[in-house]
Amino acid sequence: MFYKFMRAIGRPFFYLFIGRTKIIGKENIALIDEGSAIICANHMSNWDPVILGDTFPRPINFMAKKALFKNKLMAKFMYAGGAFPVDRDTNDIAAIKQALKILKSEEILGIFPEGQRNRDGYVHKFKDGLPLIAHKTKATVLPVGIKRRVGLFKRPIVEIGKPVDFSEFYSQKATSDIYNQMNDILHREVSRLVYGEEING
Repeated sequence: MFYKFMRAIGRPFFYLFIGRTKIIGKENIALIDEGSAIICANHMSNWDPVILGDTFPRPINFMAKKALFKNKLMAKFMYAGGAFPVDRDTNDIAAIKQALKILKSEEILGIFPEGQRNRDGYVHKFKDGLPLIAHKTKATVLPVGIKRRVGLFKRPIVEIGKPVDFSEFYSQKATSDIYNQMNDILHREVSRLVYGEEING
């Protein structure tokens, strides 16, 4: 309920000062209309969770860096909006358990696997958490490319890919090599979405 309320309040201001998100591959949104799913996207700015929240009609539970939860008021808003903290410098077992719980409840998990914002426009190396979570849950993984960092009156553009087929890995025992292969595939797909389409408009 709070998620819908905040989106209803915040969306008009976002559209007024930034603009409506241009979506390429909109038909792929319907592929995660129900059931558990992981949205995997590159990370350009603090606006990225807002952009993805505007793009997808279902609520997204985002992994967010632990530092954002230090302020008690901010933490309340973050938790109420479905976000939860992750310590990017350790193997955060509590965050992984929360992610597994979300997916077990057939909700959507949002992850920026680079682990931090990268302002240079490149898709940097992915951390290992997403393959581990995906392998344990067998969840649908939907790659998304955020194609430019937004600014005042500079609307966001995203491209949504089709779910990545990890069935061959899901049928195998989890190993670091399996996770590396999954990460490589994800990185290539997100990179293709970020770099491979005209971004005028």
